[in-house]
Amino acid sequence: YAALSNSNGNNEQANFPQPGDYATGLFESNNATALMTIADPRQMAVELKINEMDILKIKDRLAVEVSVDAITMETFTGVIGSIAPRAVKDTSNLKAFRVIVELNKHDPRLRAGMTARVEAVLEKRTKTLAIPINAVYEESGEEFVYLATKDESVKTKIKTGLKNEIDTEVLTGLKEGDKVYQEKPPEKS
Repeated sequence: YAALSNSNGNNEQANFPQPGDYATGLFESNNATALMTIADPRQMAVELKINEMDILKIKDRLAVEVSVDAITMETFTGVIGSIAPRAVKDTSNLKAFRVIVELNKHDPRLRAGMTARVEAVLEKRTKTLAIPINAVYEESGEEFVYLATKDESVKTKIKTGLKNEIDTEVLTGLKEGDKVYQEKPPEKS
């Protein structure tokens, strides 16, 4: 706030816009249209839209790594700064939640509108048994693999844990050293 004197000599308080504020027209309105957003380039952030299936995996202040297409071979660290409490429908009519990633350090090369990719470790386990995800099959709600034995393949029920795009954690049903088929073996005739 600042104290200003007008031409009548009256002192009035003025509220100067701050970064992130919306500037509107000359009069106040409950349905005002934003003319512009005042940005602070020293506080860059990444805006994400996360679908409803994944939003519960994201936690406030979760550490992330950000890579920017225009700045190759470098990553920036940051944290999840805010998670919208309500979903909005995107252009495909799917529900998504707005998530803001705050970057830890200012970099003058970053510009608003650049394409960024965000990676986060949501859960991590060590010393676990993992197999390629394409070796796991499902039938009637149960997961199984085809275990390679000396003479044949044996359909073996397993229980899985964490998964990513490549591997699946095996909790029960296999032991270290077991070999599994990554493709369904031909049926015996």
